[in-house]
Amino acid sequence: MNTYMMLKHPHMLIAALLALVYLWRGFYLLTGQAERPAKLLRIAPHILATIMLVTGFAMIYQVGAIPGWALLKLVLLVAFIVCGTVAFQRSRGSSIAKPVFAVGLGLLFMMCWLAVAKPAMGVFG
Repeated sequence: MNTYMMLKHPHMLIAALLALVYLWRGFYLLTGQAERPAKLLRIAPHILATIMLVTGFAMIYQVGAIPGWALLKLVLLVAFIVCGTVAFQRSRGSSIAKPVFAVGLGLLFMMCWLAVAKPAMGVFG
């Protein structure tokens, strides 16, 4: 198995775990549970996002170039992290938390689509 594939499989696993943690935290947000989630649920997104970035950059290094879809995924990941920060930390209890969570969910779905489709002609072309 080549190095790219050895990086791709953990990258996909971490992406799935990151999505599950985001949905779990979103459940707490949408149900209005006042208690704070467990410490693991608060620190897991930071660890998972860091591993995602490291494995993503390592795969780009293995390829030797950055395809347009991968660059867009990187931008979407940064926006997704910002949405998570705003929805779950900065605006806890405010009216903006739920819409920002929904935007983050849309970004997550778009990243998944890009990972599967890998549009060669560009995303908008």
